[in-house]
Parts: sequence; C-alpha cells; structure tokens
Amino acid sequence: MAHLESAAVSLSAWQTVLVPGLLQTPDYMRALFRHGRFPDSDVGMDRGVEARMARQEVLDSEAAPKYWAALYEPVIRAQIGGGKRHARATVAFYGPG
Repeated sequence: MAHLESAAVSLSAWQTVLVPGLLQTPDYMRALFRHGRFPDSDVGMDRGVEARMARQEVLDSEAAPKYWAALYEPVIRAQIGGGKRHARATVAFYGPG
C-alpha cells in the first residue's frame, strides 16, 4: 500500500469507526494492534507500528499527495485502549512545512 500512496497525486479517506492509518499516532496504533492483530506479540505490534509510520512518511515528502480526510466525530472522541492506558484518538494534521 505504501508504494501506491507514494505514487498518488491525491489521497482521501472517510472513516466512521477508526482514525485513518495515515493519521494515526503510534499510541493509537498500538492500542488497535493490542486488541486486534497482535494481542500477544509485542514484536509483531512494533513491526506493525513501524510499517504504518513508514507509510506516513509519504505525507512529509516534497512530492506529498494532497490528503483529504473526513471523520465522523465519535472517531476523534473515542478512547481506544480503555482505562488509564487508553490512547485517545488524536489526529495529526499535516500542513505546509
């Protein structure tokens, strides 16, 4: 997917459940992975976070595609992970320089 995103002129996302991968913080990713793909593997979780962070680099490049995302408000307010250890759904907005 990273190869396709890096070649794109524009990207868009509409989410009603989760923050899009290109806007997720590492803590948010870990909380999702902990309760989904890698419930028992810190190594797998770390690799998943590294891969997703590498995908985000496309937004910081000189040839960055225009990125448009629309999120349903509960996506931003959701507390992913639960309790004191939750990772609040924080969106990183990319702008000029």
